Amino acid sequence: MSTTAATTTVVPDPLQAMILENHENLTALGTIPAPSFVSSPGFRGTTDIIFSCAITLVACIYTALHLNIPNSGKQTHTIASKAKWVFIGLIALEIVLYLAVSQFLEARNLVKELNTLLASKPLQIDIESAAAGGNTVRSSRAP
Repeated sequence: MSTTAATTTVVPDPLQAMILENHENLTALGTIPAPSFVSSPGFRGTTDIIFSCAITLVACIYTALHLNIPNSGKQTHTIASKAKWVFIGLIALEIVLYLAVSQFLEARNLVKELNTLLASKPLQIDIESAAAGGNTVRSSRAP
């Protein structure tokens, strides 16, 4: 003797009901008109997708930014500056990319100039922090 319990599915939205009815009919799914905006309560909507993408972009930009070493040890200045650059990165990422490439090229040119000046004994130097506005330049002479 076997008994089966009846399961009921609550479908709050007519669009979702149409999709569920035709879940195996690919032709019908291709003809169902998709709305330009879908609210969140029944299933993952447009705002959920936009917010998750925005949070992911902010997290990626925040971790990718390596700002100049501040002269003063104020943590609030560093946080405000990084928040400003994250916002700039969200709006116009090419500006952040341009500044990063220009700092890299400036550091590379500075290393070439220093090595030219010290041609008899080449200087191996960590110059990136100096080109990025750092306070110190560590160097070691090659044997």
